[in-house]
Amino acid sequence: MANKAGATSATDCTQCTKGTYSPGGAASTCTASNCPAGQYANKAGAINTTDGCTQCSAGTYSSGGAATTCNASNCAAGFIASKIGAINPTDCTQCLAGTYSAGVNATSCTACNTGKVSGDGASECVVTCAAG
Repeated sequence: MANKAGATSATDCTQCTKGTYSPGGAASTCTASNCPAGQYANKAGAINTTDGCTQCSAGTYSSGGAATTCNASNCAAGFIASKIGAINPTDCTQCLAGTYSAGVNATSCTACNTGKVSGDGASECVVTCAAG
C-alpha cells in the first residue's frame, strides 16, 4: 500500500492497483510491476515487482512488464496458439498431417473425419479419391 499525501494513520493508505506494487513502509506511490514476458500483473496490492505475475493462457501472449491482461494471439488457419506463457502474437504451432485448424487463434488442432486427410499446416481436411 502507498501512503496518501498527509497520511496520519494506516487507514490513510491506498492499495496499489493491478500492474503496480509497493513494498509498504513510507512509500508514497505505487511502482510499475515488471512481470516476465509471457506473464501479466494480476494482483492488486502487490508487494514486489513480480508479486501476482500470472502466466498467459493458451491463445494469448504478453511481453511482460506492467501489463494487466494478456492479448489475443494471431495464429493463422492451420496453426494453433497452444503455448501457455507465449511472449509474442505469432508464437504458434503448425497442425500436423491428419489434423487441421480452420479458424484464427484456435488453441488445438482438430482430427480429420474418417475418409478425409490433410497435410501439415492444413486449414481443412479433404476427401481422397482412388486412382483412376
